[in-house]
Amino acid sequence: AGVPSEAIRKLHRQMLEKAQDALAFQTTEERDFGASFISIDPEALPLLQAKIRKFRREVIAEFGHDQANPAAKVYCLGTQLFRAEK
Repeated sequence: AGVPSEAIRKLHRQMLEKAQDALAFQTTEERDFGASFISIDPEALPLLQAKIRKFRREVIAEFGHDQANPAAKVYCLGTQLFRAEK
């Protein structure tokens, strides 16, 4: 599931910029950042990507239904998986 269009790539860049702003201006109670570096066989990459997509769907299914709540706030859950070395 690659990023097929420039419009989607632009949206991803905008979300990364918003993440930088959140890191600078939101409290740790309002945000959660973390990173893990793992060594993985490239043949296992599709399975890992599928697990990440499943995780996002599960989060949306469990938590993404509070739109009627006037106290609810919109959060961006971003996941990035990329090769960390050249």
